[in-house]
Amino acid sequence: MKVPHRDIIAENLRQAGFLRKNMVLSSNAFRWCNGVGDALENLVIDVYNRHIQITLYHPVWQEHLGFIAAFMEQLTPVDFMVVKGRFSADGKLLSQAPLEILRGKSENSQCTVQEGNVFFVVDLLDTVNPGLFLDMRAQRLALAQRIKPGQSLLNLFSYTGSFSVHARLAGAQKVVNVDISSKIHGRTQLNYATNGIEAQKGEFFRGDARQYLNWARRKGLKFDHIVLDPPTFSRSKKDIFRVQNALPELMEQCLSVLNSKGSLLVATNCNALSSQDLSALAQKTVKQLKLGKIKVQHFGQDQDFVGSGLHAASHLAGIVVHILS
Repeated sequence: MKVPHRDIIAENLRQAGFLRKNMVLSSNAFRWCNGVGDALENLVIDVYNRHIQITLYHPVWQEHLGFIAAFMEQLTPVDFMVVKGRFSADGKLLSQAPLEILRGKSENSQCTVQEGNVFFVVDLLDTVNPGLFLDMRAQRLALAQRIKPGQSLLNLFSYTGSFSVHARLAGAQKVVNVDISSKIHGRTQLNYATNGIEAQKGEFFRGDARQYLNWARRKGLKFDHIVLDPPTFSRSKKDIFRVQNALPELMEQCLSVLNSKGSLLVATNCNALSSQDLSALAQKTVKQLKLGKIKVQHFGQDQDFVGSGLHAASHLAGIVVHILS
């Protein structure tokens, strides 16, 4: 690929920021530049308050890093900046990104961001994602609106618990976070503490989501809202997880423990799956379980992901299944 002239890079970055000027009304964490969608192919820039993460999907951008970093400082306040390269020496995509600090010191890699009335702690030196999936912002805010005081939420593959924090602050009486990583549960607990939330007994389950769902089903547990946002692929000592293989079982398990008039949110970044695929699977599963009438809402990445779907790293397929009876 060929990188545009630096004058064009500067103008496109300036225009990208202008297009997202209203993002700060809902959050100070957002995607400033989404690659080809902002006419800067294979360059992604995310803002977390005054921290910036630059992700490169092609090595040709490396020689322009100094210019990009200096220009971003002209456009927005910067306390910390890191670049992560998602390519190998031969240009192939990497799941684990080598990183380099461009501004600030490593001990200052954490910061707090705001989303609506909720605060999250992110760490730009913690793997590829700092701890908050920006493309799910609208869905977190929408869930907070659906939650009624006293209701319950099951958050599967809960990651750093962003949906759970929104739910607790919206009045959810019971929340269960299910994730296989104890480190990730620690990050959720930090987000709880940041928002003044005290965890309840049984709020954290360390283990496989399918294992928890089977247990909940046997115990007759039901939830008013469920979030199912599994990884595309993961490997553990006991298992290799592929979302395309696991999703039918997960969907059936989730709908089996969902209360009447409840909601199930299903999302995936797997490029092989579309929102239409998820909807068709939900309709089939609901019919098999004889759950009655449903309404299915489709969603994709949030508005700051301009050109979503134009490249592999910017894809989100999602649905919310509402049980109507």
